[in-house]
Amino acid sequence: MTPQQTLCASSAALAVALVSHRGWADDEQPAEAAPTVWIDQDEEAETEPEYPQSETPEDATEPDIVVAEPAQPAAPAAATTATQPTQNVSVSYGPDRAAAPRRKKAEADPSRFRGGVGAIFGGVRYEDDVAFRFLSGVEARFGGQLDDTFGLYFAPSILVSDAVRLATGAALDVTVADVFSLGAGLEALASSNPESGHWTPGTSINARSGFHIGKKEPGRRRVFSLETIAKIDLLFDDRKGLIIGAALGYDAM
Repeated sequence: MTPQQTLCASSAALAVALVSHRGWADDEQPAEAAPTVWIDQDEEAETEPEYPQSETPEDATEPDIVVAEPAQPAAPAAATTATQPTQNVSVSYGPDRAAAPRRKKAEADPSRFRGGVGAIFGGVRYEDDVAFRFLSGVEARFGGQLDDTFGLYFAPSILVSDAVRLATGAALDVTVADVFSLGAGLEALASSNPESGHWTPGTSINARSGFHIGKKEPGRRRVFSLETIAKIDLLFDDRKGLIIGAALGYDAM
């Protein structure tokens, strides 16, 4: 196609287009044209598109959303056990004495054994004597302490002056504040007679008082004792004697 032919075809097409437009047609009244709206490019860019919203009924309730807490990981017991050093485990087939609490002796049983020994120094006077004669000897004490206050014991003794006196008996004493004590008892005795050389039996009533100094332990007292003693001998040959002295000894009571 030549350039002239191309130009003619373009002119014809433009003329047909102008004639067919409503505004240019003579036989048709122009309809109400929609107002031309000029949109600025800036405003068009700022205009946000509207998205269709779903219609939700008013009485619709929102679903409850439950947020599950993350589960905590379990303690690695096997790993911990594996990392610990192996210990020797002893198996006991008897009663576990280490686990059982030990009671103090005083709490378990207030009664206990008591014992002691002492030296006696003093004087003796019988009815036909003008003055006291020197007397000395030893005494043992063994028995039971009922509690911290009361004690019951036997007291064998041997006393020597110009005659020999062998005796044994029982006595009951009371200890106050772990320091002071009072006691009394009865004895069976045998005394030699220097004039006849015979042994004369008899009985004796004795009393003592004193104080103790030493160590106080739970359920036990270990003390040194200093006591004054008095004995009245009643012999079966109608003789009567009086012994007054002191006893120095050691007692575990």
